[in-house]
Amino acid sequence: MDGDQLKQKRFYLSRRLIVVVGIFILAASGLTVLTNFSINIIAASGDYSTLISQWNRHHYQSAMHVERLARTGNPEHFNAYQDIQTQKNSLQRTVDELFSADPDVAGIFQTFDNEQIKPNEISGLITVFDYFHSSDQVSELNRQWETLKEVENRQHALVKEWYRNFPNKDITENRIQKKLENYNALHEQWTQRSKTLMASVGDASGVIKQFGLWISVILGILLVLIGVVFTVRANKSIGRWEEALHEKDILLAEIHHRVKNNMAVISGMLELESMNEGNADRALRESRDRIKSMAMIHEKLYQSKSFSDINLADYLDELTDYICSTYIGHQKEITVETNFDPVQLNINQAVPVGLIINEIMANAIEHGFQENSTGTITISVHQIEDKVQIQISDDGDGLPEDVDFTSSDSTGSAIVGALIQQINGDLTVENDRGLKVNIVFQKSDATGSSNALF
Repeated sequence: MDGDQLKQKRFYLSRRLIVVVGIFILAASGLTVLTNFSINIIAASGDYSTLISQWNRHHYQSAMHVERLARTGNPEHFNAYQDIQTQKNSLQRTVDELFSADPDVAGIFQTFDNEQIKPNEISGLITVFDYFHSSDQVSELNRQWETLKEVENRQHALVKEWYRNFPNKDITENRIQKKLENYNALHEQWTQRSKTLMASVGDASGVIKQFGLWISVILGILLVLIGVVFTVRANKSIGRWEEALHEKDILLAEIHHRVKNNMAVISGMLELESMNEGNADRALRESRDRIKSMAMIHEKLYQSKSFSDINLADYLDELTDYICSTYIGHQKEITVETNFDPVQLNINQAVPVGLIINEIMANAIEHGFQENSTGTITISVHQIEDKVQIQISDDGDGLPEDVDFTSSDSTGSAIVGALIQQINGDLTVENDRGLKVNIVFQKSDATGSSNALF
């Protein structure tokens, strides 16, 4: 994997992980809101039961004061009855608002100011009645409530009429008893209607609780599924990150191997030069040029999109230009012609190929045109299936008849021979009207440590 691809993969994995985490957070937030709504739905049924129970308790308290009023005729009992009725009316209006199509939300909240019910539960209660407004259970609940209110209103009207006659003493003991019996009869009806209402409350509460429980169950399943998906996605992302880190470790190991091998090659070439008792300046210049040819490969490598392959044609164009500018002086007119196929070559083969061409070209320019200062050097690189063919030829003096290029004792010949072995290539030399060198080797994509040169 090349550098750009590795960066893109890292960016893609980071972005994907962020997206997955963001989706999970949004889903969890949504589930939290819906779960809270479900809890409020379940609590709403209990809150309504509490509301009706408070209204019923006030009714029994008012009935007690009516009975005391009948026995004693004390107006204080009627005043207490009126106070309780005020509280009952407030609760009654709240229940009526809950059943209405357009409830007075502010009024409902005001009623619950002094009650032990949280604001979010009040909102849930309003929402439940709005959502289930047209259901059969809530419609039946409303009908029973209206019936119960009708009995309540008849009782209240009876008590008011009864009390108006008390100051005038126009009501006898028998009439008081009769009014009390009528009130108790209505109270009995009220009790029966109240029981029916509470039964309807139970039915409606069962439906509402079941709805809330189903929401909770579904949300729980969704949350588990999202958690599973998130875990799988996270594990995959972690796996990809581990893979990317592993690839990075491999690339770092590859770089270390390349540095080690290049140092070994440089050390071997310098060792060969030290064995020859030649010109020291020339030996240093040739070693410099060999190192330069290796450096060019790494420069091309790190400028490319790959960590292991280079375009051989681009590299050889730059290498031949450098050799010509270094070795061809003003006294020589040598033309270099090139014909390179766009061959992608692994660095483990590109380094020795570059050194081979450097040695042969430098030798041709320095020694191939002694008698004639003009000429042409031709270099071609072609790929035939999985084999690479390199041909370097010149029209210069050629080799002396008593010199064999492949078995020469010179440093350059020794280096070329070792490098040919390293790439498992075949070398043939033609010494006719100049020198022609043919090299054929099989492409290899092997990475890691290449063989040492010496």
